[in-house]
Amino acid sequence: MDCSFLTNIAFHCLTLAQAEAPAVETSWLDDTWFGIPARSLIALGVVLAVLIVPFVLGNFLSKSLKMPTAGTRFGWVLLAITASV
Repeated sequence: MDCSFLTNIAFHCLTLAQAEAPAVETSWLDDTWFGIPARSLIALGVVLAVLIVPFVLGNFLSKSLKMPTAGTRFGWVLLAITASV
């Protein structure tokens, strides 16, 4: 059995392994902040915004309509509208 085929494969693998890797551009989304991937932090921010902003707007809307006790109700309605979009 001729082993030249196997030595050629091994030689090519070794020469390919020593070649320089091409430069890969990284995005700021691939960074980590405090050990957490940026994409996860952005997703967390979006979830918090969807859950909190409707209640803040509902409270502001209820006070501007002079119905201060209906702020939470407005918040639930705005949350349902925001979550459905």
